[in-house]
Amino acid sequence: MLGRVSIAAALLLLLGCQGWAAPLSPEEAVRRALAAHPKLKQARALTEAAEAYSDGAGALPNPTLQLAAVHGDADESSNSLSQVFEIAGQPGLRQRIADESAAASTASEAALRGKVGLQAAIAYYDYWEAAQVVEQADAQSELASQLEKAAAGRFALGEISANEKLRLELEARQVVTARVEARGQLELAEQTLSLLLEEPGPFEMPSQADSLPLAPLLPLPGEAELLSRFETEVEGRPELEEARREAAAAEWQAKLAGRAGAPDLQLSAYRSTWSNTAEQGVQLAVVVPLFDWGRLGAEHARDQARRRGRAR
Repeated sequence: MLGRVSIAAALLLLLGCQGWAAPLSPEEAVRRALAAHPKLKQARALTEAAEAYSDGAGALPNPTLQLAAVHGDADESSNSLSQVFEIAGQPGLRQRIADESAAASTASEAALRGKVGLQAAIAYYDYWEAAQVVEQADAQSELASQLEKAAAGRFALGEISANEKLRLELEARQVVTARVEARGQLELAEQTLSLLLEEPGPFEMPSQADSLPLAPLLPLPGEAELLSRFETEVEGRPELEEARREAAAAEWQAKLAGRAGAPDLQLSAYRSTWSNTAEQGVQLAVVVPLFDWGRLGAEHARDQARRRGRAR
């Protein structure tokens, strides 16, 4: 007896996994679309890259170690360990640029998530509506076929005229045409939803008897409160946040480019050779670029133009 119960339970579980799947809900459709959309995956990777760069963007330049094999008289700095200190605020500017760029990437990802979620929700309800229209069209087609058969019988008995029989046949053809159009719309809606979810259709949808989640009822505030809420929501849009962050990053980038020719401090520990008679010591020097061949000026002009463009 126990074995039969176990077998029956296993069969019920197998049937439930195969054919008794729950209908696709709007929330589940949006969740699947957000998880599967390739542009969102790319945006997530770009955000992670920007955040990773932000972790070390404000660090000092890397120290350099020089080891030399000398034939002849060795220079006192043949073997040296050097560290450059940027004293014009370049590390802080690079950190600000990286932080703003990471924030802009996060806002861009949030904006894209909103667009994809909206597309998925619209595609879901379009598919659900098309499925219901096809269901009604099938029922109307069946009814039209029955009426056409009944009209043919009544016409054979002389109960209706030829014109009335022809009118019923024409209405039946129109119902068939509408049924074909409804199925075409259902196929298009299914393809759209399949592309967003990256899953093949058809999808199990709630029937007309099932209640779909409705949009929440919004209160009707006064005009002043409505305008204030609208301004707050607009200011908090991720698209605007992305634009603000990119403009700030461009501004800091222009400032950084303007300090490309600033002097640096260089601390060095040197030793000419590894013998006991080597010349050695510690040196603190100011490194000043003599002039610019044009590259730094071009970069500064480019970043200034970008800053002006982002500020508009």
